Amino acid sequence: LISSNPGPDQVLRKAPERVEFRFNEAVSTDLGEITVIGPAGDELVEGTPVPDPRDPAVVSIALPRSPDKGTYTATYRVVSADSHPISGGFSFTVRQSSSTGEGATAAVSPPSAGAAVAGESGTRGSTEVVFWLCRLLALAATTLLVGVLVFLWSSGVLRAAAGRSKDAGPAAGRRAGVLVGAGVVIGIVAVLLMIPAQGAPVAASTIGAGFDSGTLRSVAESRFGSVNLLRAAAFLTFIPIAIALSRGRSPSPSFVLLAALGSAVLFVAPGQAGHAATADPSWLVMPASVLHTASMAIWGGGLVAMALLLNAPPVSPSSDRSKAVLATLERFSPVALICALALAITGTAQAVVEVGSPGDLVESSFGRLVLAKVAVFLVLVVLGWNNRSRLLPALAAFVAKRSGPDTSARLLRSVTAGALLVVLALMLTSALVAEEPKGLAPPGPPSGMVETSGYRLDYLISPGLEGRNEVTLRLELEPGSRPPTEATLAASNENWGSGAGSSDLGLQRSGRETYISPNAVFDRSGEWRFRAEFRTGRFDVEVFEFEAEIASAE
Repeated sequence: LISSNPGPDQVLRKAPERVEFRFNEAVSTDLGEITVIGPAGDELVEGTPVPDPRDPAVVSIALPRSPDKGTYTATYRVVSADSHPISGGFSFTVRQSSSTGEGATAAVSPPSAGAAVAGESGTRGSTEVVFWLCRLLALAATTLLVGVLVFLWSSGVLRAAAGRSKDAGPAAGRRAGVLVGAGVVIGIVAVLLMIPAQGAPVAASTIGAGFDSGTLRSVAESRFGSVNLLRAAAFLTFIPIAIALSRGRSPSPSFVLLAALGSAVLFVAPGQAGHAATADPSWLVMPASVLHTASMAIWGGGLVAMALLLNAPPVSPSSDRSKAVLATLERFSPVALICALALAITGTAQAVVEVGSPGDLVESSFGRLVLAKVAVFLVLVVLGWNNRSRLLPALAAFVAKRSGPDTSARLLRSVTAGALLVVLALMLTSALVAEEPKGLAPPGPPSGMVETSGYRLDYLISPGLEGRNEVTLRLELEPGSRPPTEATLAASNENWGSGAGSSDLGLQRSGRETYISPNAVFDRSGEWRFRAEFRTGRFDVEVFEFEAEIASAE
């Protein structure tokens, strides 16, 4: 939220006709709500926010006529463009007063300001845990399904299942079919449960309320719901492969193509339902997100599938474990190397955009989770390098009867360790989705604080873009300091040149020692200089000077 009308702590001569909220990006109102409580504690209005047809970042609700004077409380709940529920609120006062401009728009203070009335969500911790678990299971199912296909390709089980090998391929294929079937069921259940899990926090209620038919329908019709319904359909494309493998048959090329199309949907869907869909530049972040997800599913899923299938007991006395491990990992190793490089490149690209600044890597929850993923990735790289450069050549020498020990058991232990690290990486990724990346958030409105002897001035310029803005000044007096009797605010742009003057922005008093300039127009972006003067006596004037960066509206 960057501004509202009325503003927090604003004093009006009469109750407004509407309450309006302006956000820094388009918001969804399908499950949103605005509530206004009157001075007597009665609910004047509660309903769905009405979006402005000219600006999807602005929502409002009409108020019934109320002659009552006193303090009103307005709260809101909407869904951001990247599917996060957001809520908050503020209070304003209606009374006879000549020191206020009726209907003026005031900038909203930072969330920590005492003027804001927090709109507490009714969502409990259990709902957040369910949501995290659903995200984890959906990612795990995607990784498992793709990984099984990679394993089948790299191990030649598909050829064995087709009868072109004397190895016990059908039995290995049946085990793979069980894994594919389990992955389909887990994936569908997880993505479908995400719909009520999303509905609960959006509706500010518990997980049980997410199963309400109206809530389910509203979430299903949103972008988040549509994407997850599409993910459920993508999981279904693996069913023919599961059936064929479980019967000891080789899936037909059409079944494999269908599963490949489903995999592509599963690679695209997480970004479309999360941060990547709203990132800027979208041409970089969205493709990076898709390639990142695909690389992790292929590399990590291959490790998981091999850990589950190669560690199984030999399927027949004629099976040669060492040869099977060598053949599978030799074919998989180049694929893993390509995926590791792709993960490094795409992960770096996303981190540069999403983390914000180097300091945010350790100062924000999102950044710390990114660092944890980097640590897991580096350990996986070390394991892969050891397998590729040491254990695989040693096993090849053993199988060729040249020399050296049988390293197949060590390779399988390394693969199992890698699979466990993949699970840890998926857990971290599921937690990342719930965090708001600072790098994707538009810069907040310029704000700050200036002090003089006995006085402190807090300022906020909203939205901080060229064009019409609202400037809010809050003056804090130390004990014994005289309150001002008159206030002015002027601004100038350094690009005007030394001969340019300054423009008077005009101030209106709103509440105790709060001043608002509701129509401050900055006709260009760049660094602006501000001078606020408060007359505290006949010959005494307190002067505050500060600078603020006004961004381009484009």
